Amino acid sequence: MGVELSLETVDTQGLANDINRAASVAENEEELKIEIVKLLDPIIKKWNIPPAKYEQRTIISGARKDALYGQVIIEFKAPRKLDDQNEFEKTKEQVKKYIREETVDPKLLGRWFGVIIDGYNFATIRFRKNKWEEQDKPLAVNSETLKVLLKAIRGLKLRVIEPEALVMDFGPGELSRKVVTQIYSSLANCRSKRTSVLFEDWRRVFSQVCAYSPEKLSALLEYYGLKDIKVMDPEKLMFATHAYYTFIMKLITSEVISYFNPMFGSFLDRIEIAYQMDLDEMKKELEDLEEGGIIAQLGIRNLFEADYFAWYLDEWSKEIADAFILIIE
Repeated sequence: MGVELSLETVDTQGLANDINRAASVAENEEELKIEIVKLLDPIIKKWNIPPAKYEQRTIISGARKDALYGQVIIEFKAPRKLDDQNEFEKTKEQVKKYIREETVDPKLLGRWFGVIIDGYNFATIRFRKNKWEEQDKPLAVNSETLKVLLKAIRGLKLRVIEPEALVMDFGPGELSRKVVTQIYSSLANCRSKRTSVLFEDWRRVFSQVCAYSPEKLSALLEYYGLKDIKVMDPEKLMFATHAYYTFIMKLITSEVISYFNPMFGSFLDRIEIAYQMDLDEMKKELEDLEEGGIIAQLGIRNLFEADYFAWYLDEWSKEIADAFILIIE
């Protein structure tokens, strides 16, 4: 949702394979770092992001970080070093120390993102909601974990939010069809009585405001490629479309505010990382969004006041998560 070049253009599985191969022949940490940097640099260059700074000393103790991309700290370890749990815990504490010492104002701890990698193992560390977010055990270096790394680095180069760009990304097109179709499916097969009640109330209010008729909405069926489905409710399709654009506006609002208040970190990054790790974690992030998120933390109340369009949390599923992550990516 926010960068000039799509992450989808990067062969992250091929990158993972190349990093694994580099680890299989590297004899030490330095050799592995050199090879991984060679693999990352061409990707970073395409995003017009400055190359990493290496062996930078932290502000307070002068300890040397392996690599620094903006606020992304990468700590390399010799191949298989992180198989040792004691070494893994020690390295996490080391990265936490780097983050603390880089942060002059403790309120800005959330701006930093730490990554640990030994060619086979991968872990992330960040400070959020007054605590450290970290894995108990390292994850494998694979396509999905490398997406987390690249998204963190890519977040340094945000696209300017302009009407034309937003229409191109989220207006009529393949993305909107995919997401709205899934939202409609979840609504049509809803399990929660609350969802049905919200829809019925929305239908009553919306019909009064817009003076629409189900017949006028039938054109939506063809647009979203659903005209051949025998049982179809145009009003529910409109409700799904309304939910789609409302969700986008909430994301944009949160991201713009986080941009001007960097102590909170990128909300989109948090959702993406949560999606990669656990669907329940992604749901928690979206519950936070619907409850006001960083906007409420700034003392602005009721901007995201409970509305008709948080019903998707009651119908939460992998299908909904997969659809919503398409908006964010």
